[in-house]
Amino acid sequence: TALGRTRMERELKLDPQANAYGVNMPQMIVLVYGKDNPLPLAQFAIGDLAPDGLSRYVFRVGGGSVVTIANYQVENLDNLIAAVAQQPPASGAAPAKR
Repeated sequence: TALGRTRMERELKLDPQANAYGVNMPQMIVLVYGKDNPLPLAQFAIGDLAPDGLSRYVFRVGGGSVVTIANYQVENLDNLIAAVAQQPPASGAAPAKR
């Protein structure tokens, strides 16, 4: 739900030949799954920090443009993953991987 509330700040045309925004070799890939669906609903490549230091470039795989979102949204997601990875696994479950 957190990503569903994320506001897009700017939309930029993507040149697939250039790695101007860092989305061709992303620092993070986010797969979004729906309930009871084994296939991802969406895939997002999280790219570089924008020059303003406050925004992050994000590309929805299969799209034709890059958007910027507030960087704290990516930091919050990264912190959530780190917190879950540090929790002891439930009995019989494999530990979370980051």
